[in-house]
Formats: sequence, C-alpha cells, structure tokens
Amino acid sequence: MKTSVKGQRVGAAIIDYMLVALCNFLLSLVFMFIFLPILTGGRYGAIGLTFSIGSITIYGTLASLIFYFIYYTLFPYLTKGSTIGKLIVGIKVVNLEYQKPTFMQLLIRNIFLLETLVFSLPLSLLSFFIIDPLIFLGLFVNLIKYGINLTILIMILATDDERGFHDYLAKTYVVDKNFDIDRLTKANALERSQMEWAIFDDGSLPPDEKDSTVNNQGEDTIEILNRKR
Repeated sequence: MKTSVKGQRVGAAIIDYMLVALCNFLLSLVFMFIFLPILTGGRYGAIGLTFSIGSITIYGTLASLIFYFIYYTLFPYLTKGSTIGKLIVGIKVVNLEYQKPTFMQLLIRNIFLLETLVFSLPLSLLSFFIIDPLIFLGLFVNLIKYGINLTILIMILATDDERGFHDYLAKTYVVDKNFDIDRLTKANALERSQMEWAIFDDGSLPPDEKDSTVNNQGEDTIEILNRKR
C-alpha cells in the first residue's frame, strides 16, 4: 500500500543527529560559561568545593531530557509526525490506521528520551556517590545505547514494514509525507497512476470504478451493434 522510505529514514536520522549534536554542544557552552559561574557564585576555579561533579552531570542529563522531549515528541506532534530531518526529506510518522499519531505514541517512540531516562539518568544520580568508576560505567552505557540504535537501524533496513522496535511499541509507521490513506481509497485509476509515492497491492481499479467501466463498455457495445443494424 505504501512505498519504501528506508533511504529517507536514514537521511532524516543523520540530519536529526547532526542538529541534536550541534544543539547539545551549544547548550553545553551556555551551561559552562553562563549558568555554571552563576551556580558556583563566581568561584569557577573552586568548582570541586562549591559545585560537585554529580550536580553538573544531573543538570546536563535533565537538560538533555527536556531537549529530547521537545525535539522528538513535542515538535513532531505540532508538525503532525515530523522532526526537522523528516520534514527535509519528506516523511512523517503515522499510526496503524495511517492517521496523525497521538501525543502518547510520539512519546513512546522517542527512543532517545527513553534511553536517557533508563540509562543516563541513573548514571547521573550515581555520580553523586562514586566518581572513579564513572568513566567505565559511562562507556558501558554508551555501548548499550549504540547497540539499541543499531538494532533499530537494522530492523528498519531488513524488514518489509520498515519498523524499528520503537515503532512496534508505539504502534506507528513512517511513510511519505504525501501518503494519505483516505485519498488513496477514493482515488481513481488515473489519480493512482500519478501517486509515485504509493504502491498499490492490487493494480486494478476500485470496485466502484470497475463496475462503472464494465457498464460503460457494455453500453458502448450495444450502441455499436444498434448502429450496424
């Protein structure tokens, strides 16, 4: 019923990742050079005494949670299923009925928000108590997160319905931005032939269209026979 968007999904993911990385970098600069001096009372050099590593980590994690929520849930909800990357390449998220996804569906499929909640936030809280093993724990957590993202990529590229497990959890698909199930069901043969973004399981005309075509052919045949007589 719908055409493949595997390449577009990969392109959108790359664009989104670059934008998110850039925004995180800018937020880090703002935090380090604006908010941190305020929080430490201007004693930036004495940060070890006035502002713990755990506090810095937890603030950064909470900022990431807010950013991921805005970028991957709130923004797609306002745009009816698209992040900035998806808007650029022309795809959108839909529910199982190919309609606009609900807010909860977009929240559930927000894999970066879930990863931060499940892995990064506990690690940030742990930094209040231990520091030395934190680097190794951070590497281990990052490996898990990369493994999850790689699994999603493989599922999208290797399966016919092109859904990662976050799509299964949220009960969503990703389709071309022009994909409209209501329009497809009402389209005639000529309109369908112009819909390059859609693939129809049955190449024939809709039932109503078939009947009208058959009737028209029958009328034409009778008229020709009458003329011959």
